[in-house]
Amino acid sequence: MDTFNTRQKRCKENAKAYLKRKEKLKITPSDAQVRSANKSNAKQAKRFRYLRKVDTRCLGDAEFPPTPATDSDIHRILTNSSAAVQPDRFIESGCAVCGRLMPLSDLTPLTEYKGLLDKLRAEGVTRLERFTSSDPICEHDGPVLADGCTHLCIECEATLAKNRVPRHALANHGWLGQVPPALKNLTYAECIMIARVRHNRCVIRVNSGRVRMHANAIMFSQPALTVY
Repeated sequence: MDTFNTRQKRCKENAKAYLKRKEKLKITPSDAQVRSANKSNAKQAKRFRYLRKVDTRCLGDAEFPPTPATDSDIHRILTNSSAAVQPDRFIESGCAVCGRLMPLSDLTPLTEYKGLLDKLRAEGVTRLERFTSSDPICEHDGPVLADGCTHLCIECEATLAKNRVPRHALANHGWLGQVPPALKNLTYAECIMIARVRHNRCVIRVNSGRVRMHANAIMFSQPALTVY
């Protein structure tokens, strides 16, 4: 009798232990997952309430289908469309300070900022064209500006207003000036002849990776005086 009771008790204990192990094996979501799910549901509910509010605000008591557009509505729509495609919205012009092309709507006439151009005076940046070797080397007088440009871009305007030279200004040794007719429309051989530097070899080796690159360029001075 004692043996039977002992076996029955042991079976009950084994059954309880099995149920405990089974409960432990159940996959329950963590606290972080529960918080994330609740947050996502709250966002969706908030967006739904916002969209319903917007729909109610937009529609209101409006009838459907809406009434046809009036003559004033048609005139307003056509006027706004015409203003959006005006030439000054997409025509570009050069900035006199940096030489970059900008939409004409983002440029300001240079005459309004003549008092701010004194910062653009720089020595050794510009050169006057010489026609003989005996002509003296002279520079342009006044601020370093792009030829033929009469406007100022927003970026240069803001920098000059702070009494500083713009980063992309031609006065920062970026001035080129008008290209003489003798140097326009040159062939490849002519460009090599007047080049101040000639490339002897350029070896590019791309290593593993998408953006890493090692380059080696060997350049020599071009003996232009000896050639001529």
